Amino acid sequence: MAVSKNFTALLNVVTLISSIPVVSVVIWLASKPDNDCIRWLRWPFLVIGAALLLIALAGFLGAYFDMKGLLSVYLVCMSMLIVLVSLFLVIASIVTRRRGDYSVPGAAFREYDLEGYSSWFREQVVDGDNNWLGIRACLIDSGTCDKLNRKLITASQFYASDLSPIQSGCCKPPVACGFQYWSPTTWMGTSNTLNADCAIWSNDPSFLCYDCDSCKAAFLENIVREWHRVGILLLLVALVFLICSLLVAFRAFRSVK
Repeated sequence: MAVSKNFTALLNVVTLISSIPVVSVVIWLASKPDNDCIRWLRWPFLVIGAALLLIALAGFLGAYFDMKGLLSVYLVCMSMLIVLVSLFLVIASIVTRRRGDYSVPGAAFREYDLEGYSSWFREQVVDGDNNWLGIRACLIDSGTCDKLNRKLITASQFYASDLSPIQSGCCKPPVACGFQYWSPTTWMGTSNTLNADCAIWSNDPSFLCYDCDSCKAAFLENIVREWHRVGILLLLVALVFLICSLLVAFRAFRSVK
């Protein structure tokens, strides 16, 4: 029983540690203002986190009370969770692999082409009025463009600024439109290109370029950047600890008579 008790303690420590990266992803997603516009993105992590807690409870009870049947359930569920997390990582990495960002001559910021992102990614996030209307309203409420407009800077300073994807795609017209800069969110002139976004642009703070393809592309780019920066790393860490937890549980399973 002493050996089993030791493995019980180790089993739960490893399982709890494996849940920390998953919880961290949820907290990170909740802390970003523009991520509040895609609350559905939190559900996979919440489901994985809840599954970890339930599986940890099953592992604890099975090891502590020498319940081989419950430990068997724990091993099966943990194996399934490892496969689920692995598949999620692979699919997410494939979907976010394509990028639509491109450099702008004479500018420090980048702009974004909606066609540069995978069709599945576009369909799930920004395609369709129902999807985009909610995201659009959320982006306006986040005040990202209002904050940019409070910066009274010259045109040269503006073009030298490292704008975020949302600032670049939603708060200003594409540089190719050829509009004259007055302020970060006020541009004058007549478009000299066939770019549809140029006709959509408005100096009205309620419109700006929120309906532009460049804004939708910038929103996708924002998800891709933050996913690559934090999400993949944390889930990889969780996957490592899940595998370690499975190995520990297997040892506890073998020790139960």
